[in-house]
Amino acid sequence: MTMCMIFNNLNNLPVVAQFESLYGAQIARWYPELTNIRIYTDQQGEGFIKKWDDRNDSPYTSNHVMNEIMRSEDVYNRCGFTIEEEYAILAHELGHMIAGVRGEKAQNNLQEEKNADQMTVKLGLANHMKSAIQKMIDYRIHPANNPEMLQRIAVL
Repeated sequence: MTMCMIFNNLNNLPVVAQFESLYGAQIARWYPELTNIRIYTDQQGEGFIKKWDDRNDSPYTSNHVMNEIMRSEDVYNRCGFTIEEEYAILAHELGHMIAGVRGEKAQNNLQEEKNADQMTVKLGLANHMKSAIQKMIDYRIHPANNPEMLQRIAVL
């Protein structure tokens, strides 16, 4: 069986390869429109389409128009996510990508985040997403968003 490659893993990140090995076939069946998403770190260097926005302190950020996801090495290292938590964060970012590709609009930012969290639920990663969000709160990654982040934990 040939597996559809979801990611173009530009930095050859082991976590991305492992995530795709574990969940890629299922995601490809559910969302065949997700293919060849460029994924790279903020350490990639010059020449790539999207540069890390210094105001964005997310562990990952996605852009469905550019078909890419970028990983922040700094935030990843500060939070010390487990491999399962990082899988959950990747799943969450794919939730954003799916909504964007399908033109789905949320009522507000909190609803958009909750909607993206549903991919973690579908993949059985909800508890890992909860712990990843808690680490972001503990390490003050999104201090202004803590009330919303706590609401996300409660829903998961």
